Amino acid sequence: MSEHKGGPAVTSVRQDEAWFADRLDPGSPTATRNRAYRVSGALDVELLGQAWQEVVRRHDVLRTTITEVGGRPVRRTAAADQVAKSFVDMGLVPDAEDAEDELCADIIAEPLWLAEGPLARLTVAGTAPGEYVVVLVAHRAVADESSMVILLDELSRCYTAAVAGRSPSEALRAPLLQYDEFARWQRERESSDEHARVLDWWRSELTPPAPPLTLPLHRDRPAGPSTAGGVVRFNWGAELAGTLGQFAREQGVDPAAVLLTAFTCLLHRFGGADRIPVGLPVRSRPWSAFDRAVGPFDSTLVVTPGFAGRPSFREVLNRVRIQLREAAAHGGPTEGQLARAVNPARDPRHSPFYDAGFVYREHESIVESDGLLRGVDVKDPALRLRGCTVRRERVDPQWSEVDFTLLVDEVKPEISGGFRSRTSMIDARIARFVAVQLRTLVEAALAHPDLPVAHLPLDTPLRIKTAVVAGDRIEATAPVTATVAELVRAHSGEALPGVSYAELLARADSIAAELPPGPVAVRMASGAGQAAAVLGAFTAGAHVVCLAASDSGERARSVLADLKPAVLLVENAADDDQIVRWYRDELDGTVLDTAAVEPAKPRPTAVATTDLAYVAYTSGSTGQPKGITQNHAALAQFTAWFATEFRIGPGSRVAQWAAPGYDAALCETFAALSSGATLHPVPERIRANPEKLAAWLAAEGITHFQTVPSFAREVLGVLSRTGERLPELTHLLLAGEALPAELANGLRAAVPSARLINLYGPTEAILATWYEISVTLHGVAPIGRPIPGRQVLVVDAEDRPCPAGVTGNLVLRSPYLTPGYLGDVTTTAFEPLRPRPELGVAGGACYRTGDLGRLRHDGVLEFRGRADSQVKVLGMRMELGEVEAALAAHPSIADCAVAGVPGADGLISQLLAYVVLAEPGEAPVAEWRRHLVRRFGKTLLPVTYQTVAALPRNVGGKIDRRRLPAPEPAVTAVHTEPDGPVQRTIAEIFAELSGSAPSEITADDTFFAVGGHSVQLPRLLHLIRVRLGAELSLGDYFADPTPAGLAVAVSKSSSAVGVDEE
Repeated sequence: MSEHKGGPAVTSVRQDEAWFADRLDPGSPTATRNRAYRVSGALDVELLGQAWQEVVRRHDVLRTTITEVGGRPVRRTAAADQVAKSFVDMGLVPDAEDAEDELCADIIAEPLWLAEGPLARLTVAGTAPGEYVVVLVAHRAVADESSMVILLDELSRCYTAAVAGRSPSEALRAPLLQYDEFARWQRERESSDEHARVLDWWRSELTPPAPPLTLPLHRDRPAGPSTAGGVVRFNWGAELAGTLGQFAREQGVDPAAVLLTAFTCLLHRFGGADRIPVGLPVRSRPWSAFDRAVGPFDSTLVVTPGFAGRPSFREVLNRVRIQLREAAAHGGPTEGQLARAVNPARDPRHSPFYDAGFVYREHESIVESDGLLRGVDVKDPALRLRGCTVRRERVDPQWSEVDFTLLVDEVKPEISGGFRSRTSMIDARIARFVAVQLRTLVEAALAHPDLPVAHLPLDTPLRIKTAVVAGDRIEATAPVTATVAELVRAHSGEALPGVSYAELLARADSIAAELPPGPVAVRMASGAGQAAAVLGAFTAGAHVVCLAASDSGERARSVLADLKPAVLLVENAADDDQIVRWYRDELDGTVLDTAAVEPAKPRPTAVATTDLAYVAYTSGSTGQPKGITQNHAALAQFTAWFATEFRIGPGSRVAQWAAPGYDAALCETFAALSSGATLHPVPERIRANPEKLAAWLAAEGITHFQTVPSFAREVLGVLSRTGERLPELTHLLLAGEALPAELANGLRAAVPSARLINLYGPTEAILATWYEISVTLHGVAPIGRPIPGRQVLVVDAEDRPCPAGVTGNLVLRSPYLTPGYLGDVTTTAFEPLRPRPELGVAGGACYRTGDLGRLRHDGVLEFRGRADSQVKVLGMRMELGEVEAALAAHPSIADCAVAGVPGADGLISQLLAYVVLAEPGEAPVAEWRRHLVRRFGKTLLPVTYQTVAALPRNVGGKIDRRRLPAPEPAVTAVHTEPDGPVQRTIAEIFAELSGSAPSEITADDTFFAVGGHSVQLPRLLHLIRVRLGAELSLGDYFADPTPAGLAVAVSKSSSAVGVDEE
């Protein structure tokens, strides 16, 4: 409600929304609209002030302020003679000549305070004799963009009358209706059947919600509100404008609708979502009597064209037009009204319905009943000041309400506009690149409108070819002329603790003398004996498979049965060793105990770099171990690069952490031994113990340590708890899993002496890319650029290279790819790449990783998950790794894995999180739920949890998802009664405002989940202040929006009164 000079009035819905936004971010520049002009000539500033006063006098809404009383907005309207502050004469501003842009920006940035007013301000500043800037700024609570046009027109008329010696009031007729009449009509309409019908249509249109928009970000959304933004401008010239206009006429649409369609197609290409929501500001003046009224009449129309069925551009354009036509027939609701009707997940950082916007001609668009989209007919007139020359000064705002907005200024005679973005997420460099991509798509769509959207190019062939060639490092490596066994012989000193290179080589030669060429199995713990055995096998021309000495399970039998090695090498194996007996009895193999081998010289054996060096076994799609072969050239090339890039040499102490059965163990071993470093095998008993391992790293003075991110998280936890430092560590290398940014940032802080490296690649290529992390990251660490000797491509389903920003399949080309799998393995992973010479793709042999990736605009690769680990929950695509990373960041969780649980219909209906607790005790499921609500909202939650002692891992340290336990009766967030008087009081307030029964409110319900809406939040906080004496902010609410969470905030509030707990 409000106080009004003529009696009681109401605030409109838009004014309530503006008030709520102001509570969340007081004085935010996003709450204002502006126009700025340069004026040359004999401007009469005093008469301009009088003209402005007349404009303010005739529109009650310009004299409005909105304050809070009892947690509700109250509107007050000042008398016409009490608004002197709405006109500001700054006089002659020193040093302002040639700095008009900065002066206008400073004037615009001056806040308009909703509770104090004025909410519309005209400022005049002299920059030189006869030179001025005139700036109009209005709060969104009192003016929409159409109102700005009216105000400028009326100001011009009043000034002309004043200069002519007439009263400014004579220049204008009184408006037919004031904004107050619209607010009353809008409130009355809210209770009508027609309004209910409109909301029902929008509820069906916006349910289920579209997935979050995928953008080519340089960082993820900040944790708190961030409105900092910028605009990148473009002009596409007259020729394209003519082509666009002709196509639009042929299709019976406005050119703006074609550009809107192209924009949605571009956003679809970035993320592949079937629905792309875009918000359009539209005019919502219900009848012509309001045409000259001033106020916030605007609303937002959400367009969500679908991309199911691989549609053509023409088909998507038709879908957009149909949506616009339907929306016009159901127009009117504001975003706040839609939010109350749909009750989506809320996040104070952005709209619940869209992350992209479209603005045509700086105004609210008009959507015709037939679906035509056009800008406001009246172009924004230049301010007309009699006797003066007036030029529009475009001041692009340095803020943005929406993540990414396409601004279309004109479509003829030229296409001009820009992209406005949150600079905390999308910087100017990326926005400029995206503008080029949009133009390329528009040109292609106009030329070939019946092509599927997925086939429309976003880059020119030349730009794509340049990116493809830049990612090709196949030739960036010297030919391999020696095996690692030969390279080891060039070094002296300590090879392993207490073992010299000479001693290691002597033991290796003795073993080599006993071995025939062919397959050999080495089943030993990491150490000097195992290193000598592998080195001896290489010297003898044999190729090896490594097994851990403790591996006595079915996997060891499967590996041995598949490889059928001629010899099984062991070291001091017990007589009752089951695997040894099984190998000897079932495979009739020879067992060689290397501890009993007599000194001997090996037989001269010529070993070519193309000969097999080892076989690494990974779990295949059937769960049966799959043997991946690799030759000496690949091992030698990789370890040489690894040692050179990461400065491994004499004096380096390299940890050998990877389990023996993992190819990383061979890489660690020979990167050290072929470069003269000392290899330090991690004792088996502490390999999986983060406390003991951290102490071991410090005690041994390790310089190079490689592990997987999930174990690095456990080590980081130890370092954080104990304060242990690793001053000798110069390189920390992570591979095997996606690396969450928060983990990378924590490791950089905990081990500042070390280079932090993220490595990516399948066993089939040893590794493929690397990225050094030297700055604070957001989201997930990039995987970087190709390692020498490799090319990494991001391609679509038809092997076309994907443009920057578009997610596709990661494909590798390299002479160092595996020669193949052992045995009869059916796979499409090596299906030849289709050549596309015009795009720089040679085609031929490749490895299709099954991973998804994206090329950044700077040429750096990002990992986007596994194609087979994306699931759909409630119609939305989800990457399980993203949920795992978010959940793992909770301090009560040591490790976790997330799986999709299909229902009876085979569709994923919920998620199951397997959780390892950081400390023994009860699982804080409600706390986990709130933690994920803050990250993903209500729709992206694992709904059940299962605590486990440890997650099963394969020999490489990765989570073995096939061995995750079967779901048990789940640990779920059951109905938790509010605990204690504070929680009960808050639950009662929830019920009172939402209309729910108090008995239905749990301690973990959010206010929105029980039917509350955002405009009621200030009232909720007011009632908490009255009943509990705690002064909470909206930020406190959104931090943990449940009775349990708010009770904690109340207890921390310095203003809280004492409340007796039971």
